[in-house]
Amino acid sequence: MKKSKAMKFLEQISGEEISFAMTLRAYRTRESLTQEELADKLGTKKAYISNLENKRDFVTVDQAMKFAKRLKEPFNVWVTVALQDMVDRAGVGAKVKLVA
Repeated sequence: MKKSKAMKFLEQISGEEISFAMTLRAYRTRESLTQEELADKLGTKKAYISNLENKRDFVTVDQAMKFAKRLKEPFNVWVTVALQDMVDRAGVGAKVKLVA
């Protein structure tokens, strides 16, 4: 899948590939939320948010969809980055493209 200019730009300024951790942290920063405030919004614990942002824990597709719904965000972005994390961790060497 060819990356959009926006995705390339985000990767360039962040120094890392787009991941669920990066997406979650970017959302939290954009909304000026603490990890605790985001955890409350998502119905989870601050420690879980910290673990997700630091790639010590990962979400399932179901969790990614629930997060997107609670945050009123497009589910395809959150599900795509969650799936890409899974593919990357499995060492498949493929890129995920979600088509609705």
